[in-house]
Amino acid sequence: MVKHRKLLIVIILAFSTGVISERFSSYIFTNPDRIIFLSVGQGDCTLFQCGPYNVLVDTGPAGENNSIANRLLIPSLREYGVHSIDLLFITHPDYDHMGGLKMLNKRYSIQNIVLGDAFKNSSKMHNFLKEANIDSSKIIWLNSRSKFHLRDVLVDVVQPKEMIPFQMNSTNDNSLCINILDGRSSAILTGDASCVVELYMLNNLPGWSADVLKAGHHGSRYSTSSKFLDAYHPKYVVFSCGVNNSYNHPHPRVQDIVKKRGISIQRTDSKKNIEFRASDTGFVLD
Repeated sequence: MVKHRKLLIVIILAFSTGVISERFSSYIFTNPDRIIFLSVGQGDCTLFQCGPYNVLVDTGPAGENNSIANRLLIPSLREYGVHSIDLLFITHPDYDHMGGLKMLNKRYSIQNIVLGDAFKNSSKMHNFLKEANIDSSKIIWLNSRSKFHLRDVLVDVVQPKEMIPFQMNSTNDNSLCINILDGRSSAILTGDASCVVELYMLNNLPGWSADVLKAGHHGSRYSTSSKFLDAYHPKYVVFSCGVNNSYNHPHPRVQDIVKKRGISIQRTDSKKNIEFRASDTGFVLD
């Protein structure tokens, strides 16, 4: 087992007052080594590794009798040397994004789980957490834009409700949106957020950048707009989707606007896992 050195993760809450709070029981991080988009069928699960430390964004679906989690998620984590999860972000409480949580919690020690407080009163979210036997002391509820400074790495997390001047009832559009940066390499993940959220991101997050963009909502026609692609100029767009899925993800229109910009398309339904390595010129496909 990997021995972890306990240290503080500093969470800077983006209030105008610049309030800083500290979360104990977390770990030291170094420069990001790699980001891997795991093939978990029709769902999302992204592994971000900094040396021996592991950050996971979503867990993918469980499948019937945990078949998908046991067949795809757990073996992939084992392949990448994961022994515990230091930080787990759940973008939103949809089955294809957090269905694998129960199996993940059975197999691994999860140190901290980050959730958006847009879902703090969601019975769906609490049912997922209860069924997975999650200890409430491990949960961090984010109530604003938050910046996790992990040594040289910045993980900037935004809740759309903080940017948009009207109430959104859509679970998808309340997805946590995440930018990972280390000064050289960068990636953006937007859960299942739609083009509406993307537009407000462009107006409110001028400092964000992306070598790698995970297409919103698995490549749905309602996400990953032309304006979003033109603003961030990613080198790669990753579509996380299942083979012959019934949703027709990724949508042909979205693939077309990506191809027209000369952006490399990577798909989890045609490749096992998609791995990018940090370099002096940004994330590169490994």
